[in-house]
Amino acid sequence: REVSWARRCVQETVFDEDRGFLWLADPTGLYYYNITDRQWYLFSTIGTNGYGASLLYRNNTLYLIEGGGSSYLYIYDLSNWRTTPDIVDLGYFVGVYGVAEIADNVIYIITGNNDAYFISFNTRNYSIEEHEIAPTAYPVGLTYDHDRNRLWIIGKGGGLFYYDLANNTWKQYSIQLPYTPQGQGNRLEYYSNKLYHFRDDGTRELWIIKLG
Repeated sequence: REVSWARRCVQETVFDEDRGFLWLADPTGLYYYNITDRQWYLFSTIGTNGYGASLLYRNNTLYLIEGGGSSYLYIYDLSNWRTTPDIVDLGYFVGVYGVAEIADNVIYIITGNNDAYFISFNTRNYSIEEHEIAPTAYPVGLTYDHDRNRLWIIGKGGGLFYYDLANNTWKQYSIQLPYTPQGQGNRLEYYSNKLYHFRDDGTRELWIIKLG
């Protein structure tokens, strides 16, 4: 469906399975799309700060990592439809190559841009922990594999790695991807024993990686 020109500068989207809403964050604010009446609605004027932003949803809560060199995380409690978020300073600047993913009750973040800090944010007690440095400072995809309890990551110039959440270690996958220079954004998803990666280098390619 065609959306207005104002929404074409989209930075991040996430689906709210409890309401059937598609949430969208861009530099002008936070919006949701109601699939019943097919209309966009403004929820908050707090939006992204540029590339590296992340929008995550879990248990009636939205998490917006501002990106673009910001260290702020905005938390919206949707159970009470609160438009005023809790604001957390992560203590780490998330650059334009920042990516994030949620697994159970923990948000994992790679800050990107000249450093590869790998941190976690516990959504229950708001604690922040630093982990082993990520294998790339320029990730273009991070996703959670619930079947193996792993985080998968693809780097800007290629390379496929995973983080073993049980042992807290990064490992290189046995099969590596070719060199493919790509732009910013989190374009990796896991579903049914496969990784899906959308390239961003003018090829319009979708990579489907079947895991062994």
